[in-house]
Amino acid sequence: MFRLILIVLLGLATFKLALAEPQQETEPQAAPPVVELPLMIQCANKQMVDGMLMQYGEQPFVEGVGNWQIPNGQTLSGRFEIHVNPTTHSYSVIIVLAGDIKCVVISGDKFDPWFPNRKQT
Repeated sequence: MFRLILIVLLGLATFKLALAEPQQETEPQAAPPVVELPLMIQCANKQMVDGMLMQYGEQPFVEGVGNWQIPNGQTLSGRFEIHVNPTTHSYSVIIVLAGDIKCVVISGDKFDPWFPNRKQT
């Protein structure tokens, strides 16, 4: 009797597997070539941003003209500055807007030359 129940159950399981729709293999989707991230940056008048840079002992390091995109898709261009503290290695990337406004795009520490074989920490 036990064998008969076992055979019936195995038969039903095989039948169910035969009726099941084959699962289609899905290929992993490639990442899009460009990803736009919404960033929040702090903007203030020139005196306030320059005061912050002075507080952290950051000195002008490089400047140039760059482009950035605002949320409505418009591309703006203008001056940017990178300030660095040579002792503590803190840094700030600043964009300069028309008028008396500066924006801190990114700030951080461990500003060092890049060496291709150096291990990341």
